[in-house]
Amino acid sequence: MNPTCLYSNILVTIQALLGTVGMALMTGLAFAKFSLVQE
Repeated sequence: MNPTCLYSNILVTIQALLGTVGMALMTGLAFAKFSLVQE
């Protein structure tokens, strides 16, 4: 299953990049939240 036209290729590329960046942001925020020093 591969995209046939340029528009769908660009759309799938943007979706993959945004998904990767979103997952990295969520992982970083979760790590920052759980690694805080509890006083």
